[in-house]
Amino acid sequence: MLIQNRLGTRFELLLHPAASVASGVPVPYASAEAFLATFTAPQRAQMLRTLSSNPSFPTVDPIALRNIHNDDVAATTLVRLLRGRHIGFRHPSAPVAQVRQGNAGARGEPAAKGPSTPPPTVKPAVVCELLAIEAACAHNGRKANKAGVLEVVPGRDDDLIQLKSTLKGGCGEHPRWEVRAPFSSEVVKTGANSSFVAKSWGFKALGIFEVQPKTYSVNCTCCTGPTKQFEVRAYPIDEWELSVAIDLKKPPTQWSVEVKITPWEETSLTLKTDVLRTFNEKTERLKWALDKVMVPLVGKQGEWEFFKTKLKFSGKWAENEGDHRAFYKYTAGLELDPLLKGYFLIPFGPSAAIPAWIKKWTTDYIGDLYLYLKFEGEVKLFGSWSRTTADKSSAQVEGSGKIAVKAGGNLFLMKKSALNLDVNGSTSITGEAKAPVSRTPAIEYDLKWGGLEIELTIEAAWGLVEYKRKWKPIEGFSLLEKMLGRKPDPWYPLGR
Repeated sequence: MLIQNRLGTRFELLLHPAASVASGVPVPYASAEAFLATFTAPQRAQMLRTLSSNPSFPTVDPIALRNIHNDDVAATTLVRLLRGRHIGFRHPSAPVAQVRQGNAGARGEPAAKGPSTPPPTVKPAVVCELLAIEAACAHNGRKANKAGVLEVVPGRDDDLIQLKSTLKGGCGEHPRWEVRAPFSSEVVKTGANSSFVAKSWGFKALGIFEVQPKTYSVNCTCCTGPTKQFEVRAYPIDEWELSVAIDLKKPPTQWSVEVKITPWEETSLTLKTDVLRTFNEKTERLKWALDKVMVPLVGKQGEWEFFKTKLKFSGKWAENEGDHRAFYKYTAGLELDPLLKGYFLIPFGPSAAIPAWIKKWTTDYIGDLYLYLKFEGEVKLFGSWSRTTADKSSAQVEGSGKIAVKAGGNLFLMKKSALNLDVNGSTSITGEAKAPVSRTPAIEYDLKWGGLEIELTIEAAWGLVEYKRKWKPIEGFSLLEKMLGRKPDPWYPLGR
């Protein structure tokens, strides 16, 4: 490839020259700067374009190519390529006469062997290299981490993100900052330091623990050095206060659901619907359990109350002091008082569900036996949750109380030889609850029936005949697991 300078002298441009081509600068030029000064600025820019278009020569800095209109950039890049022995120059094997000396041989005068005038002085190479960038928000000077991520909660007044670069050298307007904001065009700024605004925004839906932040992507380039980038993730500024009171003995119109969202004045009707739906799903499951497991035994006797609920919650997105993260800060409390409460009897007769060996002593010899189970008591559930920093959260859930179960019996005599009937047996239904490992309010709970074993004693013939025997009509089981066919899933009162 032949290149001609402004003095009319042609040189051969070598890509990756051999070691035999000394420094890559042709004689009589002492330095790369002196040699490149013999070319005009457009010639130097064109030389750089030619190199970039050669597929076998990929080492030209793409940032320099974007700025070859700046002669300082083009000259500095070519000097670096020469010194790094990526390119070299030499006189072609068949030299071409210089234009200004073209008629000297015709007059019988010897042609000059070098330039007729000394080469002009070239400007010293300007170093402009990007070493590092930094981003900091307006709140306590929080900075992006090593991975280039900064999470912010802008607030009502937005957040001014400060941009700072660390340079080696510098050539005026660099570096170049490109900021891509959500749903808007790219913003381009130049200078060692700059800034942009991360805007506040709101999120009116129930999925408050998991939201997609609005992301600002920032790229920074300079004459040399790798491109550097980071992300600024802006989280919504909504602050929520929620209060729920549900009593299933009252119509839904008398339930209380209050929502306050700051700084927004309106309360979303969708939110109320979602809150009620998550409670209704659980109450329907509990009703199903009672209908399928208990009602066939209880019939219409007794009184029930369940899932009387009080829930309070407040939360908002916050910036974690001391590092780059944002987190959801909240406190929540839940009372199910009661989870289940009741008074009822389960009959085992007059003759239904009674084993044959009991019937032999009752129906055949003594009379008609009426066995029953008496249930009475209540189970409550309490929970509290909080998260105060990105790394610190607490959860406490407990169930208390039980429903006692007592066995009893009545004997309808047909023969006066029967004197006494004694039925003993007791068990209970207890509530189990715990908080699973989670950073959102969640409950794992169950109702366990401990099973029932009855001891039956019959005295007949004025105490001359006594019969004792144990009978286990009910094995222990989980009411909710029997309902679902599996262990119940954790309950998230406010959604995941």
